Amino acid sequence: MFVKIRHIFFIILVPVTVIAQVDLSHHVIDSWGSFYDNGSISVSSSVGETVVFTGNDPITNLWFTQGFQQPDFSFSVLNLTVVADPVSCIGNSDGKISAMATGGGGSYTYNWSSGHAGAVADNLGAGTYTVTVTDVSGNSASDVITLIEEQVKCGLVKIYKGFTPNSDGHNDNWRITGIENFTSHVAVFNRWGDPVWEGSNYDNNTVVWNGENKRGQLLPDGTYFYVVKYDNKTEKGWVELTR
Repeated sequence: MFVKIRHIFFIILVPVTVIAQVDLSHHVIDSWGSFYDNGSISVSSSVGETVVFTGNDPITNLWFTQGFQQPDFSFSVLNLTVVADPVSCIGNSDGKISAMATGGGGSYTYNWSSGHAGAVADNLGAGTYTVTVTDVSGNSASDVITLIEEQVKCGLVKIYKGFTPNSDGHNDNWRITGIENFTSHVAVFNRWGDPVWEGSNYDNNTVVWNGENKRGQLLPDGTYFYVVKYDNKTEKGWVELTR
């Protein structure tokens, strides 16, 4: 006698809790091992994940956890450019130093060894000066500048024989040292005797020849001739324009 055994199947139902994946926003642990809370979650260095240290700079001094989506991080280096205008004559105090900061976190503060504030230090005598610029994030850059004085006695006029108006911030204008102390008139002519530029009360600053003609157009390289009148004196000569 054969007994037919039927297979009996048991179905065991196990309750399962489904956990949806959470898309976390950017979270950063700072370099001191504390936590950063952006309103959705707080994380700290005890989470057990590998972290990456980004550097010693105050802006980039951060730890990034590899388990989170990394933020789009960019950093601009703080730069300092300095241009100096020399003292016009021996013993005078009309030198000027201009500083310009770029990059970094913006909102710059300038600190001068002369005690000046802002991007320009003026009314300076010959000597060595230091300027430090600091941005809003605490980054800083410094420069040391030696301000020279023209080797001419105050009250005398020295007409320079050349300049290079190429907009590099150095020797861009034709200097006539000491002429700002007098009522003056300056006229510049090309090789054919045609007047190309003139100005009254030349002061090497607001009234100064920068290599352009009277219409503001660039003049070509070459030799030009001048007539400089001041203090009942007249001086004539040549000046070389080279870009």
